[in-house]
Amino acid sequence: MCSFSNHIEEYKLLTMSVPSICLSYTRFTTQKSFVQEVFNTIFKSDCVDHIDEVLREKEVKGKTQKYKMYFIHFKEDVDVDEDALTTFKDAFEANEAKQVFYQGEEGPFWWATKARPKVEHKVAPVVK
Repeated sequence: MCSFSNHIEEYKLLTMSVPSICLSYTRFTTQKSFVQEVFNTIFKSDCVDHIDEVLREKEVKGKTQKYKMYFIHFKEDVDVDEDALTTFKDAFEANEAKQVFYQGEEGPFWWATKARPKVEHKVAPVVK
């Protein structure tokens, strides 16, 4: 006779909107699919709606360094882990960034901030 034990972890899931998140600097080799996997894991839900990727460059010690910025947008009214959501919301309300460790607690991390709304720059009219 065989017996099986199922270990089921209980998470407090909360149906709520997750604010869009900005990762202002990731390595150039970071893939969009990996970012999606990380945030779906954090929130214990298939909650990422879409991700905007921005390629950037900066000068570091006379050399051009390429990197990526990501803007993570979440599905509306999706069930997510309440503790994870609270951690981000509390930080964002205090205008603080959160560290997102993507390879264990002692591993490398990204700085996550609340994404600001896109600002449309108005161009002044010109008469010639």
